[in-house]
Amino acid sequence: MPTTADPSAEPAADPTAEPMTDLSPDVRDDPAVDRPVMRPEPGADAEARPDADADVEAKPDADADAEADPDIEARPDPDAEETLPPDTDVEARPGQDVDPTPVPETDAETPTEPSGDESPLAEPADLYDRDGYGTVDVLRIDVRTVTEAGTCTIDDQSGCTLADVIADVDPNDDLKVDIPVHVSMADFPEDGRETNAEMRQRGASARLASRKSFRIVLKGSGVRWRGEDKLQINKHPYDPSFIRNKIAFDLMSRIPNLPSTRTQFVNLWIDDGEGPEDYGVFTHDEAANDEFFENRDWDKNGRLYKAEKFLFALQDLDFLALDEDGEPVDEDRFEERLEIQHGKDHRPLLAMIRAVNDKSVPFETTLARYFDEENVLTYVAVNLLLGQPDATTHNFYLYNPAGSERFYYLPWDYDLALSAERELQEGFEEEALARRLFHGFGKITASNFLKALFTSPGFHQKVVAKADELRNTVLSDASISDLAARYSAVVAPVIDAGPDRDQYKPAEAALFDDHVAANHAGLTEGYLPFSPSLSEPRVEDGNVRFSWSDAHDVAGRDLTYDLEIATTPEFRREDRLFFANRIPDEGERPSLEIPVEAIGAGTRYVRLIARVSADPDRIWQIAGNRETIGGERRIGTRAFQIP
Repeated sequence: MPTTADPSAEPAADPTAEPMTDLSPDVRDDPAVDRPVMRPEPGADAEARPDADADVEAKPDADADAEADPDIEARPDPDAEETLPPDTDVEARPGQDVDPTPVPETDAETPTEPSGDESPLAEPADLYDRDGYGTVDVLRIDVRTVTEAGTCTIDDQSGCTLADVIADVDPNDDLKVDIPVHVSMADFPEDGRETNAEMRQRGASARLASRKSFRIVLKGSGVRWRGEDKLQINKHPYDPSFIRNKIAFDLMSRIPNLPSTRTQFVNLWIDDGEGPEDYGVFTHDEAANDEFFENRDWDKNGRLYKAEKFLFALQDLDFLALDEDGEPVDEDRFEERLEIQHGKDHRPLLAMIRAVNDKSVPFETTLARYFDEENVLTYVAVNLLLGQPDATTHNFYLYNPAGSERFYYLPWDYDLALSAERELQEGFEEEALARRLFHGFGKITASNFLKALFTSPGFHQKVVAKADELRNTVLSDASISDLAARYSAVVAPVIDAGPDRDQYKPAEAALFDDHVAANHAGLTEGYLPFSPSLSEPRVEDGNVRFSWSDAHDVAGRDLTYDLEIATTPEFRREDRLFFANRIPDEGERPSLEIPVEAIGAGTRYVRLIARVSADPDRIWQIAGNRETIGGERRIGTRAFQIP
């Protein structure tokens, strides 16, 4: 039954002391939350770091064009249905019955899971030490271009030059500029050939930075460097410490149930015809391709996907259509959601997506069948502790071993990790509210799987237990500070002697352990509740009925709601028509009814806030609704008409 407001109720003197229904202009002052600082996040104009206003390149705004820039994790956006915060009115969520893309019916073999002690994530014991990876140093790589200026088009790249590679800043167009080069390094010596590789620019959002990243593919059958035929030389221009990515992957290489990536600090020199030029310090990250499987002794018939904008939602199926053999009908469209790194016959993927969204089956059953709980727990806990802000709908791999229904998370791209949550701002300005929606657990709600995971009973306690275990072992303050000090000492002399010296902020590394400790505390406490979502108000029998999806607190704390109605979307005190607080959190769709006469006829605006009962002024979340009203985007507000 909906709660019915009493318009004759007297407002309480202290709105935080007693439940309050208020038709007067007195309203609770704008609340504020105090949080640790230092997490770069989409939507910020510059990264909040020590000395971030110096010469460090600012990461592009994720809200600007998340669809065109898959390397940026955008906050939920009302203009893109698939990335909204949970909203039962519009979002395809776990339990949705619509199924737009049937799987071709074939005689595909039923997958079977490994038995006994066999683990599909097993890796050779020496994987992260062999082939030169056991030594932490800076490897010099020399590249000599072999080009001649001329035609550089999609159809004819014979005249493409290094300048064309550097100018290739659009990751989504059809022109991928590759140039012939000769590459050599200490453990890949001079071979006497004119060219032995091809080089192009790599990355998505990183292409917008002035300091570029590159991909080098070695030419020739069986030509390998450290068992790999591709070098991914990443600049990580938004990390002024230059070591975040490598530290994160090296830490994860010590953690069971979470295969990592081999990395190497690189000092890249390019000779474009006028002698070698120092391009500074990079990190090579092992490519997830055929050699990735070979080096781990994994069955080559397994499948590996890199998430680009993957929601674990039924609307993903519109992009992932398959033919009768399980191959993409349109590979380019398929890879807008998931980039195929390895494997064929992708029918198990579609079966998993449908299962995640099937409300007739308990989520715990789906989790046990299609995922490995230890892998998922470890991945989630590591990301929360390391402050990885950018891995909800992209920047991770999904590994589906041969003959298996199960999918395993593998990590990717940690150049923004080892930071703490940014401090939440006071007030109801759009930027402050958008940051609030993205804070803590809020960033995971764009993924149907992760949201279902975090709303399942007992999951928060399991994540906290896993985080406690990691903090007492691999991710202890001592482990993190030791690597930070050692790696800084390795890269500092090369950075100081090269073109990166003005962007280098070595003091950042000394804060890594503090950031992880702050993230651990936030995870344990529970951060903010998930945002509720207001449905369209309805007029029924002389009352206006307001209803919303419940906010859900991951830590299980009791919640109440504030609901406010005004004549303007600014909710100035003089414009307020109604205010009620301490509305109980009853059922999946709490509601409140008020008499039409209490707010009168015309255009009205409603705003909803969820509060943790034990600490309502500090721990609160705005509704996830977003509307453009009068040309301005409003968060947590809905406009409606009373006839």
